[in-house]
Amino acid sequence: MPSRSVVVRQLIDASEGRGITICNREELNVQAPLYTQYIPKKREYRVHVWANRAIDVQEKRRRRGQDGNKEFQVRNTANGYVFCRDSVNPPEDCIPTAEAAVRALGRTYGAVDIIWNEKQNKCFVLEVNSRPGMQGTTVKKYADAILGNLHVR
Repeated sequence: MPSRSVVVRQLIDASEGRGITICNREELNVQAPLYTQYIPKKREYRVHVWANRAIDVQEKRRRRGQDGNKEFQVRNTANGYVFCRDSVNPPEDCIPTAEAAVRALGRTYGAVDIIWNEKQNKCFVLEVNSRPGMQGTTVKKYADAILGNLHVR
């Protein structure tokens, strides 16, 4: 049975879940430029892609010690979620799906947010971030990919 929920995106150029409302289809009365069907997820990933190749994979997980009653549909820092790199084992179609999403947009790079639906055993792209926040390890991975790509030419 398909989800009865709709993700309403009132702000198109926003981050951290700002401008997102999740409504029941029968009660939908919000005007917005974008509506999508909510897809239940078991896991959520961010795959960084450079030059058609995944260079980093992170998983969004609930921060240790976080209250179990927090929002789970929108996974952002305000709701207690953080990006993790340890013991990340994405589903088989996660990385090819991310790489295909960046290619489909004709981009050189992007940070692809992907969810995995356990019932369908399938990944779905939420969005491709063209200006992902970068610090620490992420900066190093992009720099290594860029420099490695330059040396190949």
